[in-house]
Amino acid sequence: MKASLFLALILNAVLLSACGGSSTDYDNVEIYSLDDYRARNINSDSLTGTWVSVSTGQKILDGYSPNTQYTEISYSNKQYFVITETDEGYSKASCDGMDDTIIQSADEISFSGMTGTNIDNQKFIFSESHEIVSNDVTYSEFQEFEMIKISGSVEKFGVVNLTGVPYSNISLSVDCFYQVNEANLEGPDEAYSNEEYFAGMQDYPVSVSLRKYSGGITRTLIYPHDYHFLNNFYSGNFNVDVETNFSHEVTFSTVDDNSFLYQGDINIQLPLE
Repeated sequence: MKASLFLALILNAVLLSACGGSSTDYDNVEIYSLDDYRARNINSDSLTGTWVSVSTGQKILDGYSPNTQYTEISYSNKQYFVITETDEGYSKASCDGMDDTIIQSADEISFSGMTGTNIDNQKFIFSESHEIVSNDVTYSEFQEFEMIKISGSVEKFGVVNLTGVPYSNISLSVDCFYQVNEANLEGPDEAYSNEEYFAGMQDYPVSVSLRKYSGGITRTLIYPHDYHFLNNFYSGNFNVDVETNFSHEVTFSTVDDNSFLYQGDINIQLPLE
């Protein structure tokens, strides 16, 4: 059994949560910053608007078992999303196609399975750590998030343009964009990194997902947005043509097999004020 499979099984077991810090080493991943988004004069009357989130974390599987080996994953993520007002309160656009209901109690805020602190409707802070011990194997995870509102706009800030087969000349609006950088170590020898992009689109339960692995594992996978292809992936390639703190342009394409060609581009432009 691969370490990653055992890790998934053990996560389905009892989860012991604890507060605490981490001495994580992020030398092999790019750390995203919110510095270029700060010092804006943003309305604090409500949560509605465009938000940017950055996060770091680490997962470690350690200990002896015939079915496992030491596994370490360090990651840094960045996400853009829109929060809108609903009849029940607020909703966060999600990159997996299913919007998250926001729950508030005083300055406590919860969504996406996390609970943290809301500071003046302009900033969220989340921090959590977990540890699971099973049969002399320990799985531990630490992650922390900081999110700030950069605009009062609730308009879609991006578009996915599809030009292949069977999707041709289709444009889908984007209200969530997510990028991931990970450094992975499985055992003493297999080290690899992966770069991922997700675009969440209104009225679609599945995001466009692009994943590129390099190092000990080398491959690029494209996951189409249509629920008919849920969990299906195809070999392909993608290129990040533009990447700034406010805009992204990513082109992608599967390998053409004459019957299915999923290709297009993702264009992101955050509001500048």
